[in-house]
Amino acid sequence: MLGSDTVYTNIKATSTFESLQSNIEALAGESNDSTAAVTFANTAAALVSAPSGAMATTTDGTFTGLDSGYYLIVETAHSSTDAYLSTKYILVAVEDGKESKVELKTSKAGVVKKIVSETDGSSLVDADTVAIGDTVTYQLDGDIPTYASNATGLTYTLTDTMSSGLTYAGITSVQVSNDKTNWTNASSYTTTGTVGTAGATVTISLSESDIIAYTYVRVVLTATLNKDAETGATGNPNSVQLTYSNNYYGGGTGYSTPWDTVITYTGELNIEKVDADDGTKMLPGATFEIRTDASSSGTAIGFVKEQDGTYRKATTSDNQADIVTSLVTDANGAIKVVGLDLGTYYAVETEAPEGYSLATSAQTLTLVVSQTALNLGETTGDAGNELTSTTSGTDAGSTVNSSAQTTYTATWKVGGKDKATITNKKGTTLPGTGGIGTTLFTFGGLALVILAATMFIVYTKKQRKQA
Repeated sequence: MLGSDTVYTNIKATSTFESLQSNIEALAGESNDSTAAVTFANTAAALVSAPSGAMATTTDGTFTGLDSGYYLIVETAHSSTDAYLSTKYILVAVEDGKESKVELKTSKAGVVKKIVSETDGSSLVDADTVAIGDTVTYQLDGDIPTYASNATGLTYTLTDTMSSGLTYAGITSVQVSNDKTNWTNASSYTTTGTVGTAGATVTISLSESDIIAYTYVRVVLTATLNKDAETGATGNPNSVQLTYSNNYYGGGTGYSTPWDTVITYTGELNIEKVDADDGTKMLPGATFEIRTDASSSGTAIGFVKEQDGTYRKATTSDNQADIVTSLVTDANGAIKVVGLDLGTYYAVETEAPEGYSLATSAQTLTLVVSQTALNLGETTGDAGNELTSTTSGTDAGSTVNSSAQTTYTATWKVGGKDKATITNKKGTTLPGTGGIGTTLFTFGGLALVILAATMFIVYTKKQRKQA
């Protein structure tokens, strides 16, 4: 309510508000925005049936040509497509002949989705890289509009949708706050979505009491990157949308925000086996283990060989009989491994291709994301190895439009190259000496053995006769 130093006498309500004559008189001495003033405004607004009966209209909050009086201002041009709440009812005192201007105070809400970085457990990023089987933690931060204290029928729902490569693991917390510093658990909320479901849709709806009492909400939930995860360049998106009542006094589901999307990627590692002296000659049949430790006692990572020959990192849900640790180069001398996180791995050769010597030392494989494709950050020890942001559009730092997801493609590199090349040297045939060759020598040796045996038998018989 906008006050005035003017003292009003002989107050008389217009025909529309005749029933409120005594209520108007009771407002004497009340302060601006007092409970009595708000109650009166709400009661008066209920008597306004249509804008056609309005004494004046405005689109910029400025009124001219009004007689002295006490006016109720009600917003009429408002729909479900408005992000802002409808303006609360305004009482304003107008002095004859003076221009009057009111400030249309209202609010709107939004939501920002982030991934809690696996690197430090606290940084908030728009994209991250993990291995298949790892848990991804998401944080949703939403604004709650300012409603009337007596508003009813309020709704405030966060809808989180996961791609098929993400399995919903549960809600960690739902908290509310008025300052983004002091957080408390929401008094009550309802959810939908089944834990353990791949590609789940999860909703979180606040209670009406928390919607009115608080200004911010924070939801933390988790998902597991499953064996069906997209291991290509587009990654595994997860999006959130907020739907809330956009009427200051409540009612209806109201406005839905644009979707905010984050992306989880998982790595691709390519190895090729070639002749050490002829780089164009590919070597099938070489067997490797991929380890996280270069030592001979290091544990080999388990994989499942897919129908296309790709080795996919195994998960706890895989059949144990399908899990292998020995990876064999195909007819093209290649091995493709998917589902790994960024980092350093070691290829240990356990069986060489036929006719070649075994590689005796572990080959170091450093898996990174190409900096030409993504905005990269820093991981422990290695610069430029972690994807930290795929932000785009007008809302810098928050929104990635679903239609633009293909823009943020991940190109995986091994030691700065598309493939890790591992070589083998051919085995060596050693020469003999003496001119007659080893075969003749072998037969000659056998003849000597046979002759010695014959002589031993003859000699033994001769000894017996002498006896």
